[in-house]
Formats: sequence, structure tokens, C-alpha cells
Amino acid sequence: MADRPVCVLLPGFDGGGRLLAPRLAEAPLPFDPRLVALPSDTARDYDELVTWVMARLPTDRPFSLLAESFSGPIAIRIASRPPKHLTLTEPPPFVRRSADR
Repeated sequence: MADRPVCVLLPGFDGGGRLLAPRLAEAPLPFDPRLVALPSDTARDYDELVTWVMARLPTDRPFSLLAESFSGPIAIRIASRPPKHLTLTEPPPFVRRSADR
């Protein structure tokens, strides 16, 4: 639905969102969920996964990112160089800027 905000969901280690899908079906959501499954054809490092995900992000309207487990570092890297339309939210408390170390 174009009138609801978009939330891009990045799956955990399973890469396909098998754990997220049942939760999305359980209740009405205040956002339009967009699951970006991670590639499974070959092993990729985080930099390659960031590139993969960024190519699949909405370019026509604002969106937020919600990452599960394994995809957390992907979302953090994307947020560190935010694409157009990314709405940033408060990072989890365990995320520190490298200058804080």
C-alpha cells in the first residue's frame, strides 16, 4: 500500500526470512513490509551483501530498515552511508561509532 510507510526487512542467518514471514502474517502491520532475501548462490562477505541489499532498496519513497540478527551489520553499514529516502531510527545501544572505541 502506497499510503503506509515501507519497512525493509533483512533476514537473519537463514537468509530467506523463514523466521520473519510467520510473524508478518500474525497481525496487521502499520507499515508495508518488504523482505529482502539474501543471496544463497555463493558465499559473500558483508561488503558484497551491503551492495546486494542497497540495489534492492526503495528509491521512490521513504523507508526504514529492520534487520534480524545476522543482517544487523548490513543495516548498520547502510545507515553509515544512508541512501536517499532512508529514515533513520535510534540504533541499538550496543552499536558504537568507531571513534567511541
